[in-house]
Amino acid sequence: VPLSVPFGSTGHACGDGETFLFSLRPGQPAKYGWTEANNFWLISDKGSLMVGAGKSGGFGLVLTQDLHVRSDSSETYGNPPLAGVEGAMKEIECVSVEAYTFF
Repeated sequence: VPLSVPFGSTGHACGDGETFLFSLRPGQPAKYGWTEANNFWLISDKGSLMVGAGKSGGFGLVLTQDLHVRSDSSETYGNPPLAGVEGAMKEIECVSVEAYTFF
């Protein structure tokens, strides 16, 4: 999830329209850009990082502090669940997390 603005543990959405989700399903790579349906690009709290949201309460991607990852569809990016099937939030195996910062 590329971010072009900093975020903090505020519980409020941050980010901008350059943020996106992507999927690397075999034979079906896809990029899901901002749909302009809402501004829930990135939401963080002390226990998790959530990307994209919608009226259904699901998040495009959730990374918890214990490195559990789940995905559901989101209105923010118009994405289907990044793993599993629609309507069934599926846990994704977290193999690694990379974070970069530029000053």
